[in-house]
Amino acid sequence: MRKFRTFFWFLTVVLTLSLISSAAFAKKPKKKDDDQGKSEIEETLKDATSKVQGVDERSAEEKAASEADRKKALEGLGKAPIAQQQDDELGDVNPEEVDERLKEIESKNKKLVEKFEQLLQKDPTNAKAAEWMFRIAEYKWEMASYRNLRDMREWGKQLESLEELGTPAEEWPEAPNADYSESIEYYKKIVASHASYERLDEVLFKLGDGLIRAGEAKEGVGYLHRLKEVYKDSIYLDRVYLSLGEYYFENHNVGTAEAAYETIVTQYPDSKIFNYAQYKLAWTYFNSGDEEGFTKAIETFKKVVETLDARYAEYMDANGKIDENKLPVGEVSFRNQAINDLIVAYAESEAGWQPARDYFEKKLTPERLRSKMEKFAELMGEKGQFGDRVDIYRWLMSEDPMHGRIPEYAVRIIDSHFNDNHLELIETTTREFIDTFDPNGKWMLVNKDNVREAEQAKTFAEDKLYSLAATYLLEATKAVDREDNAEADKLFLQSRKDHETFLRRYPESQYAYDMNFYYAYILDENSDRRLSQLKKDVKNAEQFRRDAADQVLPDLIAAAEQYQKVIELKDNVPEDGEDHTRVSANRQVFVYANVLATVDPEWSLEASGDAKYFRAETKDSEKLEEIPLTDQENAFVRSAGQYSALFPTHEDTPGFLWRSAEIYRSRYHYNEAAQRFDELVTNFPKHEYAGQAVGSMFALYNKAENWPKIEYWAEWLITQGNFKVYEKAELEDAVGYSIGQQSEDLYEAKSYRESAEKLYTLKKRFPDRENLIAPAVFSTANIYRDGKMVAEAIDKYEEFRATYPKRPEAPISTFEAATLYAQKTDFEKAAEMFELVPDEVASIESEKAALAASGDKKVKAKKGEKKVEKKVEKKADDEEGEGVDLKKANQTNAFVALFNAVQIREGLEQYDLAVADARRYLTLNPDKKGDVYKYEGGYLRPNAHPKDAEKLSDASLLVSQEGTVFHLAEIYIKAKRYDEAIAQFTTYLEQYPENKSVNIYAHLEIAKAMQGGNQKGWQRSQEKEFAKIEKIIPTMTPEELEPSLTLIAEMRFMMAERLYDDFKAIQLEFPVRVLRKRIPEKAAALATAETAFRAVTELKVARWSAAASFLIGEMAIDFRDALRALPIPDELQGDQDAQDEYTAWLEDELIYPAEDQAIKGFEFALNLAHQLKVYNRWSRQSAARMSELVPTSFPVTNEKGVATEHSSNMVLEGKFVLGAAARGQKDVVPAELPKEDGAAQEPVDESPEASPGAS
Repeated sequence: MRKFRTFFWFLTVVLTLSLISSAAFAKKPKKKDDDQGKSEIEETLKDATSKVQGVDERSAEEKAASEADRKKALEGLGKAPIAQQQDDELGDVNPEEVDERLKEIESKNKKLVEKFEQLLQKDPTNAKAAEWMFRIAEYKWEMASYRNLRDMREWGKQLESLEELGTPAEEWPEAPNADYSESIEYYKKIVASHASYERLDEVLFKLGDGLIRAGEAKEGVGYLHRLKEVYKDSIYLDRVYLSLGEYYFENHNVGTAEAAYETIVTQYPDSKIFNYAQYKLAWTYFNSGDEEGFTKAIETFKKVVETLDARYAEYMDANGKIDENKLPVGEVSFRNQAINDLIVAYAESEAGWQPARDYFEKKLTPERLRSKMEKFAELMGEKGQFGDRVDIYRWLMSEDPMHGRIPEYAVRIIDSHFNDNHLELIETTTREFIDTFDPNGKWMLVNKDNVREAEQAKTFAEDKLYSLAATYLLEATKAVDREDNAEADKLFLQSRKDHETFLRRYPESQYAYDMNFYYAYILDENSDRRLSQLKKDVKNAEQFRRDAADQVLPDLIAAAEQYQKVIELKDNVPEDGEDHTRVSANRQVFVYANVLATVDPEWSLEASGDAKYFRAETKDSEKLEEIPLTDQENAFVRSAGQYSALFPTHEDTPGFLWRSAEIYRSRYHYNEAAQRFDELVTNFPKHEYAGQAVGSMFALYNKAENWPKIEYWAEWLITQGNFKVYEKAELEDAVGYSIGQQSEDLYEAKSYRESAEKLYTLKKRFPDRENLIAPAVFSTANIYRDGKMVAEAIDKYEEFRATYPKRPEAPISTFEAATLYAQKTDFEKAAEMFELVPDEVASIESEKAALAASGDKKVKAKKGEKKVEKKVEKKADDEEGEGVDLKKANQTNAFVALFNAVQIREGLEQYDLAVADARRYLTLNPDKKGDVYKYEGGYLRPNAHPKDAEKLSDASLLVSQEGTVFHLAEIYIKAKRYDEAIAQFTTYLEQYPENKSVNIYAHLEIAKAMQGGNQKGWQRSQEKEFAKIEKIIPTMTPEELEPSLTLIAEMRFMMAERLYDDFKAIQLEFPVRVLRKRIPEKAAALATAETAFRAVTELKVARWSAAASFLIGEMAIDFRDALRALPIPDELQGDQDAQDEYTAWLEDELIYPAEDQAIKGFEFALNLAHQLKVYNRWSRQSAARMSELVPTSFPVTNEKGVATEHSSNMVLEGKFVLGAAARGQKDVVPAELPKEDGAAQEPVDESPEASPGAS
């Protein structure tokens, strides 16, 4: 866990506990109006002070981390020199090659040792015995050196493992020593027995050096001194002085060691160990411990470096700096160590770090220089010279302000201020680096790809800024406690700035959740303190409002918004953190309470929650138009609502709900006020507020027309036996009323099944109240019907009919059920039901009791029945809500039902029943009061209702006396009861002579019926009817005539068709005298018929023009075919030439001309069809004939067919234009071709119904 988490956890607990106890309405000691639960926070924050870790303190973890970092930086800076280099004979052996070299040497040397030992055994006194022993000692020495090198390598690995495990250094094993004991024994033998051996100086050196290494230094030194005094020209003297110097150096005999090293440096400048002796000489100067020694040490260490640089001058760059990567491994380490030791020497010298820096700048690359100066800085810290440590890091920062190691420097610089106890610098330095590591700052932008360094900088800045913000917050609360308002203001201001900076820079930080919460608290606390002060200082209300709006309100709004942020982060609470949601939601309510107080200084949360000031809502009080809440009130109730939603059972919730309800109630927001009281009573039934609220809640719901709630609470009050405000009957009516309204709402939402089921519950709830149940069942059926749930609707209509047959809604139920049976295609059942309606209506009207039940006037909806009645009135409710005249509605439905029954029976070809229903309608409608119009809202009859007259302009005639008289005749035609049809049409003509178009149609139908009935002399009777039509035509205006052209064309086609039949009846046959007579007769008949057909085409009625044109051509074909069918005359039998001449003459003179005439006729027919855009069986037959007669010009035998033009026998719309007369104009005026695709828009009849006399 990061630093300061403990503190903020504690602070959270403190604030939570204090805020929990802050409700002004809780049963706790009263607080000041302007306190609002803040005093507990102030008290507990004081207790937290001693437990807070401020920015000027460090945790144990920080201290440990700092110490580990310091030790790492000091690596390589020892108080002693590096150890003497190994024997030259090992050379620069790679440690990885040691094992292989050792095997090789052991194998070789073992054989040589055995050989020389054998020689010694055979002849120990031989003159070469000394040489043999020397060889044996050398071989064993070499093997011991390699074994030691191998052991050293393993020891190094062991130390690495121990370091990773964290084993203390004092528990690490000591370094292994080489075992030269076997070699030493041989060297001793040589010295003792062979004083004249020519290599005795070498033997003495190795014996003395070996004894020193083996721990027998005193004896070894003796041999070295002997060598030094006896062999003054020995080549080993430099090594002798080095061994002596090392011995005296280790035994702290500085002067003697210094003399030995100086001897090498002054007398043996070419020695291989010269530079090492020079290095050790520098250490003897350093160990003198005075300024002179430090100065000499610095100069000597520099000589070591210069010697190495001179030796490897070829690796030096233009700036005089050695490329250490090119140096031998050992030399790199030696040079590096000499520079490290220079740091140690400079650190002790009075010269300080600057000369060292200047020297290193000449010798080291920039990064090496930085590394060495970091070591120097840490060494200064080790010595307690923290000022120098800071200065070095500051210099490094100045060299490269964007360097990636600056986060490390920041930690060390602040650590130095801690150690020097420079508290005044800690905060300023900390803030400096916080700003340096701004996420949008230059340093971060430059180092964005240096992941480790960037993360280190971010962590530093987050932690430190978090700490500063916490420190100032706690100090501010302590200043408030000691009533030092000026200091508190200053501290709160700084803490506020720190919180704002933190949240702006680190919105995703692990601390962000806490910081958001405490930032809200700072805004809250500051505004609360300022508001309290204003209340004390400013007595003028207007001045107070102005000052509060200017000085307090902005921070109050900001505090509320900030608390809201915390609330919205409720799903992102850190795992190990405290959840601030409830405290934030609670405090936000108080903040908005303060917002209200900025407008009204007398308002307080405590006073508004005092039950003694409560005035109950009465049931009979006036319902007033709601007034919009002020912005401040809206904010308060919204916040209180949020709290109650998040914490519905918390002890503060009742008070918040109570105050919200009162605010809403004061502005006449009845539903919102009731909902708050509702929640209070539901969740806190034993609370003192609940008893006060329940009655007012019901009254408010009633005013708000909240039906589900009225239903629930009315039943609840009944169950509780609470009739203080409402009587039981009133509550029961309210339940019924609310159920009806809920059903209506569901209906409007198109939730039909739910709507119906809801309404039907009235039957179970009030089984003894028919005035509610009956309309409910009826409306349930209507709802199912509208929801297209046919089976359910029928079931409920049938239930109503069976249960309430004498109620005025019963015939309507029958009518609606019949309609639904028709939708189910159960037409027989539908017709039967429709036929029942008139009888049911008559039955109800005949009973005074039924009339009294309906009032014989408008049925008024009672309080508990309003919804039910409204549904009953669905078909014919007037806008003023005065109810439905069920008597007139039933009468209208009776006529419509019979009309529907006629249609169904006719469709089922039950013509006798259809006739009976039609005659029944005429019986019930002798005075045209049964004429029914249909409009968007339903059905109506002229003068049946005073308000209906204005609706007639938008209505269309559905069924009438006149139409039924005519339609009855049409039914007779379909039933082939021609005599009755003629009689009925005649009746119509007698009763309604004024409609000329319909009269033409009637006469035409009479003519057809005469032909269809095959009456005796029907032809003459038919001609009389045609003559009547011809007599009517001249009396008609163009406007009247135009829609009748179709009928006129049909009549004239029938007349021409009679002539066509006459033409067809004339047969061509021999003998010649007969033939000569018949040909002119048939030609004359053809001309007469053709003239009649062309008269039809001149009317340009598409359907009949096509038929007439086809028959013109067909007559020519008939003539041709009759000629072709003539047999060869008897006179020409046996005379083939005469026969051929006769056939040629017949073809040329009669047949071909007839065929040409036919082609012209069919071509005319096709042209006319295209012109009029009529594509029916006549035009198709014309095209087929042309394809047959002229196949190359007319290869297509079928034209496109279209929808049939049905000649409905009854069109009951508009001004009662009947049958085909209604389509006359459409037939006369061809439809235009659309430009985009050329297809006909309004094509005409594909297969017209032929008249009864058509061929």
